[in-house]
Amino acid sequence: MNTQSSTPVVSTVNHPELVNSWFDLGMRYLNSNEPNSFKHASRWLLKAALNGHIEAAFKLGALNECRGKSHLKQAFHWYRQAALRGHIEAMTSLARAYNYGYGTEISFEKARYWQQRSETMLDVFDAFHKTA
Repeated sequence: MNTQSSTPVVSTVNHPELVNSWFDLGMRYLNSNEPNSFKHASRWLLKAALNGHIEAAFKLGALNECRGKSHLKQAFHWYRQAALRGHIEAMTSLARAYNYGYGTEISFEKARYWQQRSETMLDVFDAFHKTA
């Protein structure tokens, strides 16, 4: 399975409830103290992310970032997948990755783009919730 694809993740399962269940299971493992919980969490979050779950993609980015320098390319990949689908925190994480070269080349232009995009999305989000 190639997790370094440059194209957005596309859903392959037509059962959103199932994909949400995989995400929930991954989060339960992530928040548990069971043996191998990190491995199990990664497995279920990956399954959900590969089937279009945006938050699962973001969490995989965060998990890989926490694993250290050798996993920053994977973190970048998953942050990018989530950011391309509108995840605001992933956009900010992507901006940071470009700014410091975490898992990618340093690009202040791309860092600025993703930071501005996240700020714009936050403004839209805030405006929507003020009128709702």
